[in-house]
Amino acid sequence: MILKGHDMQGRYMQGYRQAGHRILRSLSAATLLGAAALSAQVSAENWLCSHTNTNDQRTINIIYHNPPSHVPCEVVYTKAGTTTTLWRANNQSGYCENKAAAFVAKQKGWGWQCQERSSTPPAQ
Repeated sequence: MILKGHDMQGRYMQGYRQAGHRILRSLSAATLLGAAALSAQVSAENWLCSHTNTNDQRTINIIYHNPPSHVPCEVVYTKAGTTTTLWRANNQSGYCENKAAAFVAKQKGWGWQCQERSSTPPAQ
């Protein structure tokens, strides 16, 4: 009788293990889809700004979420290791480009030397 009870408990636990494997497979699929969505983001325009009196650097990136379309997009700014989204547009083409260009001009006015960099995906 003990053996039979042990067998029932084993089958019961096997059901939990199988359910756990299904959950892990579902999570793995969700993780892969999320990674694919992130890799689909393309930073088409970006600038690296350095200050002439310090070693500080800042970056300004335009991220397009549905390339080759320019919307939705966002302008992302990084300084002192902190990244902030400054502007977003869901359906107004040219908005992010205009905002980023104006912000780069402001940085230059404050003494920053900004260089446009080649198109590369944003760091993940």
